[in-house]
Amino acid sequence: MSDKRVVSNRDELALRRQWDEVLQQVLRDSGMFAQLRYCVQQVGEGHNIVDPAQLGQAKQKHNRAQERQQAMETFYRDLGFDELEIPVPTMDGKPISNREFGRRAKANQALFYRPATSDVSYEAFMQAVGQDEHWTVADEDERAKIAWEPTEEGYWFWAEVQDSCPRTGTCWNDLTAEHTLLCIEEYVIVWHAMRVLEDTLIDRSTWSWLRTRYQTDSGSGALYVFEYDGGVDVYRSRPEHLSIDYDYVGGRVSEVVNL
Repeated sequence: MSDKRVVSNRDELALRRQWDEVLQQVLRDSGMFAQLRYCVQQVGEGHNIVDPAQLGQAKQKHNRAQERQQAMETFYRDLGFDELEIPVPTMDGKPISNREFGRRAKANQALFYRPATSDVSYEAFMQAVGQDEHWTVADEDERAKIAWEPTEEGYWFWAEVQDSCPRTGTCWNDLTAEHTLLCIEEYVIVWHAMRVLEDTLIDRSTWSWLRTRYQTDSGSGALYVFEYDGGVDVYRSRPEHLSIDYDYVGGRVSEVVNL
């Protein structure tokens, strides 16, 4: 590509005005954004931009359900779970549509896969992410007080992934009466997948209630979690604390995909 300027100042200013207008539209449409990003990448690498018809074909081939399956499969295999096979996420027998992914993204939700416990147990997962010394793995007496939720089959689930926990200032009792919160097994998957796939550490300034119960001397309490030293930390709460509104503690919703 030549370094010689071939566009007049007037044309440059006109393009800059159009760019500002187009960018505002593109930011509201994931399909248009993908096309524009592709064009920018092509130009940045010194390539010619393909014609609009080819762009339309590329857009049709863009399959976010398959992309998410591949991302989660790579995530687990990089942790050493080489034999794990993850299905493409489907809803009502069809791959989850790009539109549904876009709708969920606007609600700060992302899709995650939890394998069957026999394939990837909580303990094996925590060991793989370097948290094998955490009390939920290493302390057998305390582990016995946790109401674990093993699963015979793997499943996809949506989870809220904004940096700060939503619904802060709402007690555990009220949260669980209205929502299905993440369990501890789901939360560690979400947290570490966000760290690896999105380079994001959630709950650095907030804490999240889990639906997971914990048996204390005074009755059935619950667990809550937050980021600490680059990993997930888990605290135990007594039953009398579950009716208290804490302004820094909220809850993230879990929604299993309707297969």
